[in-house]
Amino acid sequence: MRNIAIFCAGILMINACSSNRQNIGQTAITKWQYGKNGAVTITFDDGSINQFKIALPMMTRLKIPGTFFIITGQIPGSLHQRKFIGRPVKEIIEETPTVPTNQDNFLERASAASCLGFRGTRTYHTNAGIKIDAGKPEEAFKIIDELYRKVRNGEFQVENTGGERNQENMVTWDTIRLYAGQSHEFASHTVSHPYLSALDEVNMRYELEMSREDIRVQLGDRFTFSSTIPYASDEDRIMQEAYRHYPAVRTRNPEDFAGIVDELNSSNARSPGSSDMEYVKWLCRVFAGLP
Repeated sequence: MRNIAIFCAGILMINACSSNRQNIGQTAITKWQYGKNGAVTITFDDGSINQFKIALPMMTRLKIPGTFFIITGQIPGSLHQRKFIGRPVKEIIEETPTVPTNQDNFLERASAASCLGFRGTRTYHTNAGIKIDAGKPEEAFKIIDELYRKVRNGEFQVENTGGERNQENMVTWDTIRLYAGQSHEFASHTVSHPYLSALDEVNMRYELEMSREDIRVQLGDRFTFSSTIPYASDEDRIMQEAYRHYPAVRTRNPEDFAGIVDELNSSNARSPGSSDMEYVKWLCRVFAGLP
């Protein structure tokens, strides 16, 4: 609304200045830019290399700008990668045999789950977040208890953090700057794509704020406008924190849009063109092999 207000004020000011002239300017307020019947925004999550090798060149050729939500911590040269902020994980592990996971300690334990130093623990963090979003906290607690039991029993392999990255399947900031110069938008999808429902406040803030900071440093302030939340989590606790860092969070539609937005997820076979709603939010998962 702010942009619209500024635009209209500018038009009215011009008209006022020309009011003494014979040809007075005309002001027209249209629903869509240039009087178009509608608008489409095309977004991509996660920063898959296929998006940049296949989709982006096609869109550039057709002069269709897209929005790419990138996981900043996986891009070489980013200042911030996945981490756990809190007590030493050794202390957390040592208390798990005698203190079961509950609503008081769940967020701390789930936040640490991806940073215990073992391969495969992130899956438990994600599955616990799914249960929280589904309104099944007791099942989430059991998942975290199982994780720490396996950690104590030595059932996980040590995570290899020193291996070289496969550069062919990664996008760089230099390349992103090139794409941004082709009118595409790059926005935040957090530092490491965690399940925010399974993070405590300090670790959630790190994921949102530090992703924004890397984008600001690499691309400039104008690319820090929007974000989308991993796994489309939209509980109030998450959205309140997200809006502290980004003016637009595309995970959730505003409450004012209730009844005029048709949300079609990837399991819905209905064509978005068949909707009679004013707005359509269509999630389509596309998997394409490299040429």
